[in-house]
Amino acid sequence: MKLVKPTIEYKNMWLDYFNEYTKEDNKATPMGYKKEFKYEEWIQRLEKESKGIDLQKGRVPSDVYFMVDQNKIIGAISIRHRVDNDFLLSFGGHIGYGIRPDERNKGYGKQILQLGLIKCKELNINKVLLTCLESNYASNKIITSCGGVFENKIFLDAENDYMNRYWITI
Repeated sequence: MKLVKPTIEYKNMWLDYFNEYTKEDNKATPMGYKKEFKYEEWIQRLEKESKGIDLQKGRVPSDVYFMVDQNKIIGAISIRHRVDNDFLLSFGGHIGYGIRPDERNKGYGKQILQLGLIKCKELNINKVLLTCLESNYASNKIITSCGGVFENKIFLDAENDYMNRYWITI
């Protein structure tokens, strides 16, 4: 397994991943990608976001990576370079990740997070904030197994659930 930046070479694999992901949960839009996007334009937007160019309000520099095995995207991860606004500090954190539905419960969540933490270290992010819904038992388990230390939880009316907040020191 490896993390790679999105490029045109991964277009068909990404569209396959996206279609499977959104079929499972039609509310989900992995890594901010939406059906109406053109993949090539999305890649250009990601490149700008990585450099902090033309950021939309509330966004921070970030990098998206695909976790690839042979000819299949297993998952994707977004690493925010900083969490310096209220939304990211309370709900978003440094990292967001997802595993395609047909590859869940195989240890890939832990693997993508571990690889993402290596990328954080390369970005000199030594204390990483991760968040997940309290009802997302798998993600809570992954975060704690990677060294996440629970800080607190915040109730979300819209989800009727709590958002758990963890820190991992690298």
